[in-house]
Amino acid sequence: MTARAAAIAAIRAGWRQIAPGQPYEIDRLRPEDAPGVSQLIATIYDDKYPLDDYYDPARIIALNAAGDMMTLVGRTPAGDVVLQGALWRTSAPNPHLYECGQVVVLPDYRGQRTSEELSRRFLALGERDPAVHALFGEAVTNHTATQRACGLWGGIATAAELSLMPDGAYAGEGAAGRRVGCVLMPKVLRDHRRALHLPSRHHDLLAPLVSGAGLDRAVVFGEGTAPATAESDFTVQDFGAAGTIRCHVGTIGRDFPARLDAVAAGRSAPPALIELFLAADSAAAPWAYLEARRRGFRLAGLMPLWFGADALVAQKLATPPDPTGIHLLTPQIEALWRAIEADARAPD
Repeated sequence: MTARAAAIAAIRAGWRQIAPGQPYEIDRLRPEDAPGVSQLIATIYDDKYPLDDYYDPARIIALNAAGDMMTLVGRTPAGDVVLQGALWRTSAPNPHLYECGQVVVLPDYRGQRTSEELSRRFLALGERDPAVHALFGEAVTNHTATQRACGLWGGIATAAELSLMPDGAYAGEGAAGRRVGCVLMPKVLRDHRRALHLPSRHHDLLAPLVSGAGLDRAVVFGEGTAPATAESDFTVQDFGAAGTIRCHVGTIGRDFPARLDAVAAGRSAPPALIELFLAADSAAAPWAYLEARRRGFRLAGLMPLWFGADALVAQKLATPPDPTGIHLLTPQIEALWRAIEADARAPD
């Protein structure tokens, strides 16, 4: 029996029935809430939730104790957990950048009040904790619910990931037959003035993103300069099942073109999406972006504080983006998505 199977068996052995219609309080996780969080995940997802940690109450407690996760629960007077959401550290190199979401609610407790109250609590949690410099959400575009949730705590769309996830992950949400895109929606809470080097060809798109996100930046638009540093700090994450590769380049070196060429070398088929996050406090960032563009990458947008420094985000799609089934909540998200989608189809 795998560790996941054993954890799910333990959840089922300790199962408790939860009556509908109980009052509840939204609060930070207490250790005694963790089994209820695991039962909640199993109730909604059975054994299909992608994160093993959520099936293990001890792991949930440990992640919260370490500050890697900040879980909110809806707790009834009887101690039942009827909803949960979290801030958590993700794959971003900056440990002070927390993703916001993972909202799971029992069907009898869903509603407008729940979304608005959770969003208010997420923002308050981030504002109170000095370890949290920014929040972000990765909001899907096959429906608008997560875009709305991010907007409730102040997220603004700054990047569009056109084909991030395989259709199977969202087949129950109307995405069967096509990959699902996302918009990155950050809110910066703690910041200071920083350098930001961006490619001049995208001035009209990127300049409003900088101001719209409330960033205090010394912005330089240009072609960039080749780096003096020889070696890049270049890390690769391969999400094989999703068909996605994510590259982080915190230091841009002269070896950047060769490192980028090696990312998908030797594969029988190209990944559906390669994402590239370039630290944009360096004057080499526009240079690196243009090198990537010559290799088929196109603009995805901007991600504040991804490295501590902001990231210029680019993406390379194996096939042209599918324009069908896209649902965008606001004119700002719509304008960003359509501009990024048009650039993805650009020939040069």
